Amino acid sequence: MEYIEIKEQIKQKLPVARDLGDSENLLELGLSSLTIMRLVNQWRKQGVKVSFGSLMENPTLEGWWALIQRSIKKKAGKKRAQESKITPEKDMKQPFPLTDVQYAYWVGRDEEQALGGIDCHAYLEFDGENIDPERLEKAWNVLQYHHPMLRACFLEDGTQKILDKPYCEKIKVHDFSRMSSEEAEAMAVSVRERLSHRKLKIEEGEVAGIELTLFPENKARLHVDMALLVADVQSLQILLRDLAAAYRGESLPAESKGWNFASYLERQKEEDKEEKNNAEGYWKKRLEHLPKGPGLPLAKRPQEVTKTVFNRRIVRIGKEEWAHLQVRAKEYQTTPAMVLLTAYATVLERWSRNHRFLINIPFFNRKTEQQGLEEVIADFTTLLLLEINCEENPTFAELLDRIQRQLHEDMKYTAYSGVQVQRDLAQMYGDASAVAPVVFACNLGTPLVNDTFRKELGQFSYMISQTPQVWNDFQSYEDENGVQLTWDSVDELFPENMIPDMLESFEILLHELGKKDWNQRFDVFPERQKQFVEEQKKIRRLYKPDCIHSDFFNIANTVSAKVAIIDTGEDITLSYGELSEKALSVAAFLIDKNIKDQPIAISTGRGWRQAVAALGILTSCNLYVPVTTSQPEERRKLIHEKTGIQYVITDKRHYATLTWPKNTIVWLIEDILLKEKTEDLPKVTPEDAAYIIMTSGTTGIPKGAEIRHKGAWNTIKDVNRRIKITGNDVLLGVSALDFDLSVYDLFGILGTGGTLVMIPEEKSRDAEYWLQLVIRYQVTIWNSVPILLDMLLICAEEKKVKLPLKTVLLSGDWIGMDLPQRLAGSTSDCKFIAMGGATEASIWSNYIEVKLPLPSNWQSIPYGRPLSGQSYRVMDFRRRDVPFWVEGELWIGGDGVGTYRGDEELVRQKFVEDSGTVWYRTGDKGRFWEDGTIEFLGREDFQVKIRGHRIELGEIETSIKSIDGIDESIVISNKGKLIAFFYSKESEINDQKRFLGQNLEKYICKYY
Repeated sequence: MEYIEIKEQIKQKLPVARDLGDSENLLELGLSSLTIMRLVNQWRKQGVKVSFGSLMENPTLEGWWALIQRSIKKKAGKKRAQESKITPEKDMKQPFPLTDVQYAYWVGRDEEQALGGIDCHAYLEFDGENIDPERLEKAWNVLQYHHPMLRACFLEDGTQKILDKPYCEKIKVHDFSRMSSEEAEAMAVSVRERLSHRKLKIEEGEVAGIELTLFPENKARLHVDMALLVADVQSLQILLRDLAAAYRGESLPAESKGWNFASYLERQKEEDKEEKNNAEGYWKKRLEHLPKGPGLPLAKRPQEVTKTVFNRRIVRIGKEEWAHLQVRAKEYQTTPAMVLLTAYATVLERWSRNHRFLINIPFFNRKTEQQGLEEVIADFTTLLLLEINCEENPTFAELLDRIQRQLHEDMKYTAYSGVQVQRDLAQMYGDASAVAPVVFACNLGTPLVNDTFRKELGQFSYMISQTPQVWNDFQSYEDENGVQLTWDSVDELFPENMIPDMLESFEILLHELGKKDWNQRFDVFPERQKQFVEEQKKIRRLYKPDCIHSDFFNIANTVSAKVAIIDTGEDITLSYGELSEKALSVAAFLIDKNIKDQPIAISTGRGWRQAVAALGILTSCNLYVPVTTSQPEERRKLIHEKTGIQYVITDKRHYATLTWPKNTIVWLIEDILLKEKTEDLPKVTPEDAAYIIMTSGTTGIPKGAEIRHKGAWNTIKDVNRRIKITGNDVLLGVSALDFDLSVYDLFGILGTGGTLVMIPEEKSRDAEYWLQLVIRYQVTIWNSVPILLDMLLICAEEKKVKLPLKTVLLSGDWIGMDLPQRLAGSTSDCKFIAMGGATEASIWSNYIEVKLPLPSNWQSIPYGRPLSGQSYRVMDFRRRDVPFWVEGELWIGGDGVGTYRGDEELVRQKFVEDSGTVWYRTGDKGRFWEDGTIEFLGREDFQVKIRGHRIELGEIETSIKSIDGIDESIVISNKGKLIAFFYSKESEINDQKRFLGQNLEKYICKYY
């Protein structure tokens, strides 16, 4: 091969005749990917092997000539493989192997396969006039006998062979010409429904079929369907071209008559051996670093889809706009196919939870250096698993360049097919269902039908394809009117309206690419969803907020004799008046000490003293911090240091048994209550801090969530309004004071005139004791984490006792799907309320009343909707609002959002100002449904919840590593248990559990 010869061959492929310089970019001059593939095959025919990927890396004449020269030198002195070794012709009537892709399609027909039980199948319709059924049938039989693969059958052992005769020589004709146009169309649609997803009898040689529908006024519709086991897209084009030619009585190309696919495969196997070995090495090295397919939201798992049905959606880009987009592609030295692929990847990334993913790209690997190969019908498809890397927030131009470079590199190694890579990945992951189920098939360059077909048999009017184990299949077809871009998707697999939203965003992006600079980031967030997000940002400001203790004192002044607290541990009952008197004594004591705006620890035993201390601290314009007596000494010390505690209220029983942090003033509540109450109280405002509750921290140091009065007041008021709580209600307080559900237990029930039943510490896990109290005191309100209700119901079910509960509030952990039904069975007309949120955002932020029967599409009990004066957003790691159904981090906004005491750096990380509102980044995963419902999906980081307590695994790991002799530690959660693994150079570690008991919460150690 000479330089001038190469130059002339390239010039002949240019869309416009012109000379070309050595360094001119050939993509800018209009060479398409398909044209370059044909040049690759043309040069192979001339004995020069260069890869498509190598050519695309430097698309200039001088770059290509350098590659060709290297290839020629490599071949010097050697005979071509096909000259040195003659492969005898195979007998096609004897079984021969399937290609990798054929085998994958064949396996996908198995009913046991997820999204299987179907053919890889294409169905097409063409609308024409005056079609002669007899001529059509004759033409169809000419094709079936001319192209051997139209007589292929597939055997049980996974091989194929060619039959002497086709499956059927007759075509079915539906004569609806005497019906009205509407009736005829309805009947034709029923033909479509029968054929479009049918499973052909490939084991008997049924691999393609044609039917004809006749309409009034000599109109007709041609129905064509085909198993893609025997045809790629070019084969479809050939079939339609040859059908029109045979219909006209013309001869078909001699090169394709009786063409031998078996011999072709045998030759390629021998010729590609070295290339395949090199390619296998390339993919094996990359295997452990390859991602899976896009992490798209699913309505159900693939294996739950019992009947795989695809639906086609179409975007049309008009002729002028498409021509302009092709010009833009040249400006950026790329191809239209790469532009479409990058736009597709951009949309997929916006809906995907992973930002590195695989797209499955079929390409048609016809070795056209062999005579007549452009004229034959067979499946030459091979697959490429292309890694898409959208990390680091690239511009469109940057992403296009990344994808293009990766594709060009991968195209050098296609001899090891994507089917093999998928198998390797499935073996590594143990699951094949999500390896690469999203497809991009580019069919640009050649129209599906030519002018002869359109004239004789009609215009292309409808198509649908299906492929086993594929979720969404992107296809593109050019015609005289522009380009048709289609998505064939398994709609049952996806949430409502998600695929239409994605496709609409894709279409808008293509329009924008024709107008705007590509060196920018295009946000494909749907417009209607932007409006939804804007509504979430418009948080209603609180109307006349108050302090959380105000309602209690108002009620105490009017119904002082009413029972406020029943302390079952000490068998003490306090009226509203008595509780108020004691709380005001605590306030007077603190006021007398001139203590204001200070965090004061409550470290008494569980019971009425905690309530008295909390009310008194708040009334004196201070904030309370529960530091319960069950906590280890080191942890109590950390809490004091973190929150700046100088003062502690405790009781006689614990004063002598606990070791108190240095520089701490400790008061006995028994002494405080000797103080006369005072009416001269400081002004406490809703903006003042009310309490600090500790949550787990990644560094081993607990975090102090500080909440203002107005935030907690708003939550309590809204929940009370929704559940219609009254002074006749009774609530059993099963939550400890250092768990934020206790805030509602205290101020929610006491702020309405109801009664709070309190339990002693030793009964905090005694469900039988709770059941006795529920019955004895006719408890109407239950507020806890789900597992505590579960324990209560187990006791009630065993004893066959009906509970007097009227409202159950559950939050703090996953809610079992069985609980609503079980609660209904143990109560009469009891409301089941599910809530969620964060300690840092005032107890709860969302609410849903769960009614029976549960909707069939629920995978778990959802969060519901935001409470009044609060809002949610779902954000990705780039701090973008994510589309409906997409998983992201839950952000909470509104006046309930608090702060952290004593950790400014953490405040900056977790509390973000946006759109005039402070949002708390919860670290919880969740998503919005189409109707605005929020679904909780678990923790984003390494926190877990054990019986409602949020535990940072890192805190436990830090404590374990602080034990002498332990170098490393890992903690995992498994079925409600915490399991710790540690590494030590020492042969024996003593008393590690005792040490942890001194440093960690009791509820942590209990499950260790």
